[in-house]
Amino acid sequence: AHGNVLVGDVLAHDAGNCIVWADRDSVVVDGVRDLVIVVANGVSLVTTRDRAAHLKDLLNVLPSRIRDRPE
Repeated sequence: AHGNVLVGDVLAHDAGNCIVWADRDSVVVDGVRDLVIVVANGVSLVTTRDRAAHLKDLLNVLPSRIRDRPE
């Protein structure tokens, strides 16, 4: 609905064109547009859909304590 892609325990209220992935925890988004939100392995990522194309670049600059967390 409203162009959202929601995976996991996610509630989107008045949100549009968002991608939200929650592997274990619940995520609530309210009044936002064009975001990518991923909550996985104890790490939360929030970015815009425009910036999502640059995620590979982001992975290269993440400190190992974040990038190499065990699942």
